[in-house]
Amino acid sequence: MDYTILLLVTFCIISKLACADLCELSALFANCSKRGLSEVPQNLPDYITNLKLSDNNITKIEPKAFKRYGKLVVLDLAHNKISILDSDAFMGLCELKVLSLTGNRLDHTKYPNNVFRPLKNIQELYLNRNMRRTPPSKQEQTCKYSDKAFSWMVNLNILSIDLCGSSDFGIGFLKLIHLQNLTFDYCLAYNLTKKTFSNFRNSNVTVLNLSRCELYEMSESIDAGILDPFSNVTSLDLSNSYFSLKHALKLLLPFRNKKMDMINFHHDRMAKR
Repeated sequence: MDYTILLLVTFCIISKLACADLCELSALFANCSKRGLSEVPQNLPDYITNLKLSDNNITKIEPKAFKRYGKLVVLDLAHNKISILDSDAFMGLCELKVLSLTGNRLDHTKYPNNVFRPLKNIQELYLNRNMRRTPPSKQEQTCKYSDKAFSWMVNLNILSIDLCGSSDFGIGFLKLIHLQNLTFDYCLAYNLTKKTFSNFRNSNVTVLNLSRCELYEMSESIDAGILDPFSNVTSLDLSNSYFSLKHALKLLLPFRNKKMDMINFHHDRMAKR
């Protein structure tokens, strides 16, 4: 037998076995979590619809990293070390509906303008727990979110993201007209005004989670209109934050005479003001 052919066949067999060992394949699902990966594998079946790459050592999503997997509906990249998303990182993922980047090292102010553009059908996006969990300096500049990058995701229903010390959500967020569930995890806010969330006014948020804002310092007066853009909210979580009773009630003014399913002030540190 030709040894070249034999070596080639052996290599192909070993490659397939390595792939099988590296990731657990089940029908349309590939579980590649906790495999010590430093990049997106390119030897998985191209027909998978669910890819789990959480808890690895990936630091950057290269251009066209998922182009081979154009049928993906769910992509889990949580708890890696990702700090860079190339502008073409998600090219080809037009069928994707759920994307998790929870627990990485991303900067919400530095997303390339077109990075999420291919995600025409995205419905759930999890970007929470990327900011450093240390108190921001009040001398730091206002955090300007990359609103152009978010503006492409017009079908987004669920968004989970961190809240900076002093936040500026640009006009691109006006495009999120189908947004219904908004969670601010890692709430590092020390400054909230009625301008903070104004560009969410076109959304239809019914579930708002703004909990664990432990760094927020209430002034003697507070803008009553902070939550005005969320007038459709029926479930509001403000738990584990620092609010005076007077200010907490003032926050609820946009919801007066409206039926609420849930209002959570549990474990709020009610200051006597």
